[in-house]
Amino acid sequence: MYRSQSPDTSEEVDRFQMDLFRAQSPAEKLRTVFALNRLSLALAAQGMLELHPDASEEEIRWRVASQWIERDQLRQIIPAHLRDIVAP
Repeated sequence: MYRSQSPDTSEEVDRFQMDLFRAQSPAEKLRTVFALNRLSLALAAQGMLELHPDASEEEIRWRVASQWIERDQLRQIIPAHLRDIVAP
């Protein structure tokens, strides 16, 4: 029995997409991963911008980074003028 990779995608489209992935060379797969990573960062930045419409580009970048960096580590590297965006 086939198990879909995504509940909102038909089996036919899901199988087609998986066949495309399988046909990619390792270099193509890596390029795909990098492109998807850039897309996820852009979407995260857009979401942060919607939540904080008056934030500077620098603040948005740090807010996005805060989603992946531990709070204690972030407080050590974030510029002093932006430390208030990191929860204590």
